[in-house]
Amino acid sequence: MTETSINRRLRIIQFTYLAALASFINYLALYLDSIGFSEFRIGVIHAVGAIVMLIIQPLLGRVLDRTQNFCQIVSVVLIACVLGVAAVPVLGSLIWLELILIILLYAIIKQFGGVFDLWTYQLKSDHPGISYGSTRGVGSIGEGLATFIVGYLIAWFGFAPMFILTIVCFMLTLLAAARMPNPRPAPQTDSAGQEAPRAQPDGVRARMQSIWSRRLVLYVASFLMVKVAVTLISTFCSLMVKRLGAGSEWYGFIILLCGIAELPVFMLLGRWCQGPRVRPGYLLCMGLGLLGSLMTALAQGLAVFVVGRIMLTIVYAMYTVINLEYVNQYVDASRRGQVILVIGAVSSGVSYIASSLLGGYLLELGSQSLMALVLTGLFVAALVLQTG
Repeated sequence: MTETSINRRLRIIQFTYLAALASFINYLALYLDSIGFSEFRIGVIHAVGAIVMLIIQPLLGRVLDRTQNFCQIVSVVLIACVLGVAAVPVLGSLIWLELILIILLYAIIKQFGGVFDLWTYQLKSDHPGISYGSTRGVGSIGEGLATFIVGYLIAWFGFAPMFILTIVCFMLTLLAAARMPNPRPAPQTDSAGQEAPRAQPDGVRARMQSIWSRRLVLYVASFLMVKVAVTLISTFCSLMVKRLGAGSEWYGFIILLCGIAELPVFMLLGRWCQGPRVRPGYLLCMGLGLLGSLMTALAQGLAVFVVGRIMLTIVYAMYTVINLEYVNQYVDASRRGQVILVIGAVSSGVSYIASSLLGGYLLELGSQSLMALVLTGLFVAALVLQTG
């Protein structure tokens, strides 16, 4: 398969997957609110889903590293997601069974972002012309469009279109992923048939030994602080828009604007954020994140909230690229899958648990100033850890 064909399929995969994620995950809080759950209980449900995700991600990374069988594994899991999403509205009268299924779907659907990013970076070893920035940027447009469309459909027809569009988008993702090539496995034996040591580029082992004990731990801890703050806003964004007096269609329009803003960031930042530019890029990310979080937390009107939410979207795009570039610099290719998904498990899992419980509690209190204080503390902690 040519690099042009792979790039085209990756764009389709990112577009349809993020459209499916947006259709289901972005409106999950509103759906749970509609069937009678309070903000704090919604936060608890998100937190339990994050705990399940925290368990699954490292195991999935290990399996993918050992087998490099992305195509078959992704196809099987996508089929399971289609069946699961179709079953959720059918189980409306069996509330506990419906909640268990929602939690499992939440944890599984969230995995795909890291898996598709890893798949792209692994394929780049054999196909240097593959562009992560352009493929992921197209995905942002898919997420924005789906959220925009579903917002209007929910306002007009209720939540049934949310499930239908999620299923359709996952099926399109499955069709695109089923014919994607797998990365070439790293050689495991030498010419005599004996197990060969994993080759590492000059200096990589020394750098890994120096950073795994201190620099990488501080980086992950700092990254975690930023992600808790950003996730706190994104998880409850639909409910915050509702509190400002706007409907689901306005939430959809906001996420569409966010998707449009993400596209150039993904396309340009991947080229700029190389080598020594990773750290200043991360510091810029934290500054924008603090400002955007405060604007959304303290907003009294929709306009200020929209600007702050777009800034947080840019921050998300920035730290996604920075995270991948950081791992790509310091981690040997044979362990990259485990490291990327372990960092994803720690940062995403812990951040979703903390932000879901904390955000649900703060929203029930209705204290904007307290939320702003918490967000400020998180970004200050991130800055201290990154410069430590």
